[in-house]
Amino acid sequence: MGRVVAVCGLPGSGKGVFCSQAAARNIPILSMGDVVRAEVTARGLKESPENVGRVAMQLRTIFGEDVIAERLVNEILIVLNTEPLIIIDGIRSLDEYTHFSERIDNISLLSIIASREIRKKRISQRGRGEDGGDIDFDIREARELEWGIEILIEISDDSIVNESSLEDAKERFGEWLEVNASD
Repeated sequence: MGRVVAVCGLPGSGKGVFCSQAAARNIPILSMGDVVRAEVTARGLKESPENVGRVAMQLRTIFGEDVIAERLVNEILIVLNTEPLIIIDGIRSLDEYTHFSERIDNISLLSIIASREIRKKRISQRGRGEDGGDIDFDIREARELEWGIEILIEISDDSIVNESSLEDAKERFGEWLEVNASD
């Protein structure tokens, strides 16, 4: 059976760029955010910062803090039967990581780190439906901090600081993947 790397980081840190580099190397990516966005769509809602955040909070309140992990773990286990490495994009809480750790034997945690100023600038430039403006950034950041993402960053098995250009990030992420995909 393969191994799983769960990627965490605050909004705009570079998780998506990391995952695109992994995908370019044919490493499967399973996204926590896709689970929430699918629920938003299933409810007939528009993908907006408010709706994505509200649905994520409702799911966690009703079904528990690890609900997103619970909804994704079986798919991960199926893919692990045929793939040596899988990336989980966007893990946000210790409860989620614990849920995965209880079901997946070979899992590690990678954090992508960038300063608040840089993350805010990146988000204002990328134009995703879930991002919104400055106020939305602050609300989203507070929500993710409330879920405990800082704890994940602290306990990460590895981390990559992503404070420079997109090209530099792609290069560093690619190097990390080359080294770690062969472990």
